[in-house]
Amino acid sequence: MRDTQQEPIDEVIFKSWTVYAMSEGEAPLYLHCDDRPAARPEGGSAGPGTVDPPSPVQYLLLAVAGCFALSCRAVLKKRATASSATAEVPASAIQDFQVSVTGDKLQGAGNRLARISVVTQFHDMAEEDAAAVLRDAKALCTVTNTLSGSPAIHYAARSGRHPTAASGQGVDLDVQSAFSRR
Repeated sequence: MRDTQQEPIDEVIFKSWTVYAMSEGEAPLYLHCDDRPAARPEGGSAGPGTVDPPSPVQYLLLAVAGCFALSCRAVLKKRATASSATAEVPASAIQDFQVSVTGDKLQGAGNRLARISVVTQFHDMAEEDAAAVLRDAKALCTVTNTLSGSPAIHYAARSGRHPTAASGQGVDLDVQSAFSRR
């Protein structure tokens, strides 16, 4: 993820996924994967047979969208509290918005996302205020900050019935995250 405007990529997009997190006040986020519900607003799954479950890549993008939306919501609440005469902020004071996250896998680039784009649409907000919320939310978002920092990922193979079996023998591999191979 980059701080600057999206740079053009000359490679051909092999596959692209888009997810959305919609925020209405302080209600639970409404999550969508490629224009279908990923979860019901009350937090439960959509139910067996109603929709295909999200793919692992969509779960990654949902984590980005959900965390970024909650970070935006926290910033909006803090701004509303700062401008309010009381410590209590009514739910109606929290701006409605939508976070759209798209991940692009490029042809010939291997099994990794080459670009993740995060777009936040505030419905009734001045551009300068939206930019300030975006900046502050970016600093708060654990998921995007983790992905931007190329975390080390530790892989282990264990034998035994359970992954945490104390008697299991195993081989540990220390490897860099796929995100660090840019």
